[in-house]
Amino acid sequence: MGGGNDIRCGLEPLEFEECIIDSPEFRENLNQHEKELDHTSHQIKRIIKEVKDLMTAAKVLSTRMKQLAILLNDFNFECIGNAQTDDENVICESLKRFCAIIGNIEEEREKMLTLADKHIIESLEEFRKKQIGGVKENKKKFDKKTEKFCQSQERFLNMSTKKPENTLQEPVLFLHICTLEYRRSVVGLMFVINIVSNNIDFSGLSTLLCPGVIFHVGHHNYLLNEPIDRALSYFNSLPLSLQNM
Repeated sequence: MGGGNDIRCGLEPLEFEECIIDSPEFRENLNQHEKELDHTSHQIKRIIKEVKDLMTAAKVLSTRMKQLAILLNDFNFECIGNAQTDDENVICESLKRFCAIIGNIEEEREKMLTLADKHIIESLEEFRKKQIGGVKENKKKFDKKTEKFCQSQERFLNMSTKKPENTLQEPVLFLHICTLEYRRSVVGLMFVINIVSNNIDFSGLSTLLCPGVIFHVGHHNYLLNEPIDRALSYFNSLPLSLQNM
């Protein structure tokens, strides 16, 4: 598990005016934003893995709790005589109540797991693949347009000035088209980067607070079941009673 000591410097905002100049500083800033999105994508993958592992463990726990509930519900004393004693009745009734409480708790746990799968895993995977993946697709287009733009500039600058003016019209037009395409691509890339940066949403992780609901359900059921208190008092006093016999 990684620690929380990774202090990351803040990124400079991407300004649309700077993309027109296309300075080395702008390129470096753009590169830093791309690296940060890659880092975010990696972190999201780790979160998804941890949540999946947590859900697997929760499902195993739920299965074990249900098995315990069955055993508690089926528990019974072989009575001495014709009927069970009052204490035996209290214990058996309390165990059945415990079984019902466990059932309610596990029902809430199943709801939590369903919500976790929908609101955490699915939403984070969609964000990582569609939105961050969309930035990468725009970056590929930007790289192609940049290469084409640079080639058109180089081609134009290497042309001889001694050539007739009418022969320069086509290269100038081509350079102009490449410049427009480059600017559209860089503006588009900046736009999606800003959109993704502003849309990073971990609200689905609030679903992880659902265990609090589980414990609330258990506590509420406990307060409603007086026989359980009686059974616990009986269990606590049993060693002392045996000692005094």
